[in-house]
Amino acid sequence: MIDFFASVTVGLIIVMTLVILYSNHRQARVLNEMKHVVQNWVEAQIRDRREARLNKTKIDDPIKWFGKHAGLKLSDVQRKLEIPPALEFLAQEGKRLVVSPLSPSQLRKELRSIESKKKNLRKLVEPLLGKEWKKVDVTEKNPAVSGEWFDIEAEAAANTLQVKWKTYGRLWFYVIQPRTEEKELLISLDFSKHRKWVNTQKEKVVKWFKTRFIKSS
Repeated sequence: MIDFFASVTVGLIIVMTLVILYSNHRQARVLNEMKHVVQNWVEAQIRDRREARLNKTKIDDPIKWFGKHAGLKLSDVQRKLEIPPALEFLAQEGKRLVVSPLSPSQLRKELRSIESKKKNLRKLVEPLLGKEWKKVDVTEKNPAVSGEWFDIEAEAAANTLQVKWKTYGRLWFYVIQPRTEEKELLISLDFSKHRKWVNTQKEKVVKWFKTRFIKSS
């Protein structure tokens, strides 16, 4: 008799366990379906919101826009490249800004293959990232670090410059410092001004002594 009740108890426990497992499985399936519904609704809302923003976003001064995100005062567009996709701007103090959807490794790889085929032109045209890649300041820009509408504004700015890229979600900003030779040239020019000033002062002193000598004689 005791064995009978024990068997019944074990059976009931097994049945209850199966019922609970089935109930949990069904509840998990319902929750998962609700999760997908909510997720699709949120994505649709974000998509509609971004499309509305895209339609009304215009960048009339793209040079100023790119300069603001680079922390530089840009003066002009130097080059527009399709292969590799890049924009080159001139900045103050002889600096240059290059903006590209390619990461540093991708951009350097493409530039290496292209510039190696144009060795003769390298003497006439400054390499896009300069001759000292290790000294180039690189910053990644995306909506997470540069604002929710960064990619939309970047696309609008590029369109104003008549540039089409496949993606604007991640852009890299490369700041190239002026070449050492240019800095040395500026220093030499400064020294020439100093020499001119010294010569002028020297002439004034000589003239003063001559005037004093004539008066005394």
